[in-house]
Amino acid sequence: MITKKDQPYGSPLDAVAISHHILGAILEEGDFAVDATAGNGLDTVFLAKVVGEEGQVWAFDLQEEALHKAEANLVIEAMRSRTTLRCKDHALFAEDLPEDMKGRIGAFLFNLGYLPGGDKEVTTTQVTTLAAFRQALEWIRLGGVVVVVLYPGHPEGAREKEVLLKEVSALPVKSWQCFHACSPLSHRKNPPEVLALRRRK
Repeated sequence: MITKKDQPYGSPLDAVAISHHILGAILEEGDFAVDATAGNGLDTVFLAKVVGEEGQVWAFDLQEEALHKAEANLVIEAMRSRTTLRCKDHALFAEDLPEDMKGRIGAFLFNLGYLPGGDKEVTTTQVTTLAAFRQALEWIRLGGVVVVVLYPGHPEGAREKEVLLKEVSALPVKSWQCFHACSPLSHRKNPPEVLALRRRK
């Protein structure tokens, strides 16, 4: 059971916290989950707690620095045994996932942008994010969810938002339930947003 102390973010209306609420409502114990952008590992830890001892989380990040931080957090939370870490671009995740997991993954999480506390010039890009997103839709199970946290406040983040919303708008409604949340009344200019797709058929 996930409690308030398991949420690493301050406000329940924070974009990442909202993404966690969605994931927690859909993922089940024993599920497979993918953290496509591991970063410092807080999302990875959350996913590992939700899927439980019988579940497994695969986490990817292009930066070794990020994976070291993620592994440290997983060890602290005693979640390392439930996770597989890979230093790889999120667009290439399919190269490492076992083929028999295709169509069986309960959730993908993409928390885009740059590594918190890291080099802000090293960020996810519209090209690789779109490629990864398209593959995620192929690997997700029936009833599973693909969740993306968008950061349109920086140039590449705005481009990622544009290409992903365009991609989602072309998906068949019968196959995908879509959710997009933003906060136009936020005190921040271009605040983070959440995009989620649940596979219907």
